[in-house]
Amino acid sequence: MVANDLYCTSSSNALWFLKSPPHNLTALATQSNLPSRLVQLMLNRDIHPQDFSAFLTPTLAETTPDPFHLIDMDKAVNRICTALQSHQKITVFGDYDVDGATSSASLIVFFRALGHEISYYIPQRAQEGYGPNIPAFDKLKANGTDVIITVDCGATAHEPLAHAKKIGLDVIVLDHHLGAEQPPEAAAVVNPNRLDEATPHTNLAAVGVTFLFIIALRQRLRQLGWFTADRPEPKLSSLLPLAALGTVCDVMTLTRFNRTLVKQGLKVLETSAIMPGLKALLDQASLSPPFKASHFGFIIGPRINAAGRIDDAALGTKLLSKKKIDAEALEIAIHLNQLNQDRQAIEHATLQAAHAQITPDFPEPFTLVSGQNWSAGVIGLVAGRLKEKFHKPSFAISYDKTTGLGKGSARSISGFDVGTTIQQAVAAGILQSGGGHPMAGGFVISQDQHENFQRFLIQKTINLVTTRSYSIDTALSLEAVTLETYNEIAQLEPFGNGNPKPLFLFKDCQVHYCAVMGKNHLRLTIKNGFGTQKTAVLFRAFERPYGHQLLESSGYTVDIIGSLNLNTFNGSETIQILVDDLHII
Repeated sequence: MVANDLYCTSSSNALWFLKSPPHNLTALATQSNLPSRLVQLMLNRDIHPQDFSAFLTPTLAETTPDPFHLIDMDKAVNRICTALQSHQKITVFGDYDVDGATSSASLIVFFRALGHEISYYIPQRAQEGYGPNIPAFDKLKANGTDVIITVDCGATAHEPLAHAKKIGLDVIVLDHHLGAEQPPEAAAVVNPNRLDEATPHTNLAAVGVTFLFIIALRQRLRQLGWFTADRPEPKLSSLLPLAALGTVCDVMTLTRFNRTLVKQGLKVLETSAIMPGLKALLDQASLSPPFKASHFGFIIGPRINAAGRIDDAALGTKLLSKKKIDAEALEIAIHLNQLNQDRQAIEHATLQAAHAQITPDFPEPFTLVSGQNWSAGVIGLVAGRLKEKFHKPSFAISYDKTTGLGKGSARSISGFDVGTTIQQAVAAGILQSGGGHPMAGGFVISQDQHENFQRFLIQKTINLVTTRSYSIDTALSLEAVTLETYNEIAQLEPFGNGNPKPLFLFKDCQVHYCAVMGKNHLRLTIKNGFGTQKTAVLFRAFERPYGHQLLESSGYTVDIIGSLNLNTFNGSETIQILVDDLHII
């Protein structure tokens, strides 16, 4: 392990911890024939020296687990093989977020390649809520469906799945959410997070589970002699961008198999194998190579999610599974772009109303806000924004004026498992239903239980420490803020949860110039004692305690922590520093 020593408490009262280089860094760099800084960054991420090469150039052959090690994978594959051989109707029942859309589209595209078209059903968030429901299953049965595959949902849907069995529907669950004590009654429940599962791959998104299912199904069909000269075996490379998109947008840890899915998926985006619907989205967003994981998380993902939040939840699946870029695909891509803008406006208004409820006389280590008839599609985003600003587990609830029922969403910080907390509140009779994973969750609550839920959260967070802290990789001089350094550390991409962008410390910098950029950001020119100058950008500057102070007077000497960013404005490439935090000396 790399030593992590307290460096200082910053001007925002955050704790800065600086990692120390190991004593044998130079020897390890020589041994591995890699730059010392790159070696230290990998050691900081607990990458063993013998795994450096595999980390920098991961392959599916080396990192893909045996799909059949998952409980019920064999049952799931066998049931689908029977459905294919008997020409039974298969319907995918997906969630309305990016993970659900990419999982659903992956199955639709793969089964199409097998010569077996399947249907899909995506519940509407406002009318049906999350996951399987009895009316939807009745409708699918009436339409001739024999087998349902739920993706990114179903892990705790005991009543709807029991009903499905009663009416003669076989249901296969492909999910990754924390399971209940007993899995639901189904033909198969494939979920790395079911409580009786021993797999180490608990950090898979639903699209990762779906990709493993597809691998397993292809393998079994190969054994059965399904593939012929007239019915060739489908290649899976075209599905990798969908797996990457869902994994990034569901904020899964980018290690091992997940890292490979994302890294290889980003590579495929730059080839002709890119799927038509995804290409239409990239074109609409004016994105071109080189593609990065951040493009998925901040640009493409929100467009797909916007449909499920405020419009037709099936649009994302419909676009991502398109056979070609036709007029309909272009229309959907344009519509998703507009929906995302509409969603941003709704989110902004709701966030303002939420902020008005947070007062200094509520010092608890969590935030809990609610409103009447807030858009259920944005409460998760509001919870996320509150979590980012206050660095506390955050809960946002939209209550229905007529029924008194509330739909809630939660986002958490490291050290507080919000999915388990929600399940405990359900078990205590405070919440009607709910679940999730450690960093996010959803629930249903009656308004008369609101105060009980607040008291429950006070009890659960009583020992929670919410002081924001930063783990700094290493100090960097302004002279090293170059394109060469940027390209060196870019070998560690894709960055994200579990593999963050390297965070650097820039010591004793003088703020030479400061100006407002946009409405709430600052652009700084900083220089060191040698006269070297660089540009730094401080986003959401006026939400920080020192934002106005920097603007009102230049000349401050500061320590800065931040990451390197490639700026391609007006066709020229320059490296700038994106500031995470600073300490005025």
